[in-house]
Amino acid sequence: MDPFFFGDRDQPLFGIYHPPAVQPVRDVAILLCYPIGHEQIVSHRAFTQLSTRLSGAGFPVLRFDFYGCGDSSGACEEGSPQRWLRDISAAIGSLRLRSACRTLGIVGCRFGATLAMLAGADRQDIASMVLWDPVTSGAAHIEELTNRHQEMLQHTHVVAGSRPEPGVAREFLGMALGEAAMGEIAAIDVLALRQKPAPQVLVVDSEPADRSARLREHLTALGSRVDYELLPVENAWTWIEDVNKVLVPQRTVNGVVSWISQVHA
Repeated sequence: MDPFFFGDRDQPLFGIYHPPAVQPVRDVAILLCYPIGHEQIVSHRAFTQLSTRLSGAGFPVLRFDFYGCGDSSGACEEGSPQRWLRDISAAIGSLRLRSACRTLGIVGCRFGATLAMLAGADRQDIASMVLWDPVTSGAAHIEELTNRHQEMLQHTHVVAGSRPEPGVAREFLGMALGEAAMGEIAAIDVLALRQKPAPQVLVVDSEPADRSARLREHLTALGSRVDYELLPVENAWTWIEDVNKVLVPQRTVNGVVSWISQVHA
C-alpha cells in the first residue's frame, strides 16, 4: 500500500494506492469511490479488503477520500457533489499517472456509486463500473438519511437539538451537510442520465427489495451491458453502532472481484 496526498496543493485529497501484487499486471486500473458520511465508515474495511483482493488479481487500485471526508482536507459541511465530481477527476488523473494504465474501471458504493455514474456519463472514458447499492434519487437519499438519523436519536444517549436554522449545516448520522450541498444532492436523479456511465456495468443489491430495477432498465436503454447480483447483507447501511453489523460482506467482495476479473480477462 502507498498512502499519499494528491490534487490541489492547498486542498489535498488523501488516497491509498495498491499496486498490482502479482504478475502478469493487468492493463486496467480500478478506482474505488467510497460512500459519504457514516456509510464511508461502515464500508471502510470492505473497501480495504476489496483493494487488497483486486491488487492480488493483478489490478492497480486507488481508493481515496472525498473532500471534507476521511483524511482529505476540508470540513464535512464544505463538501458538495460538484466538488466530489472534481475529486473523481483528480483521482482518475492520479491513478492513470501512477499505474500507466489507459483503461479504467470504477467501483462506487451508495452515493459514491451515484457520483461514479455522473462522472462516467460526463467523461465517456470509463470501461467498466460496479454500482454497489447505488443511490438513484438524491431527494430520496436525503429523506432516508433524515429518517435514519431520527431513528438513531431514539436509541442513543444523544439529546437532539433544536431544528436547524436556514443556512446552517444539518447533521446526518455524524456528518454535517451544508444547505447548498443538500440542494445539490436533492436535485440528482440518475434516471435522467442521457449517456451511459460505462459500457459494462454490474449492479449489486444488498436488499431483496430490488431497488435497482428501474436503474438497470435505464442503463440498458442507454446502451450499457448490465449484469446484476443480489448479495444480501442485513441492515447494511444502518447506524455504525448497531451491534449486529456485518462490516465485511465477503460475498459482495468476492462477487465484485470475480466480475471485474472476468470483464477484464
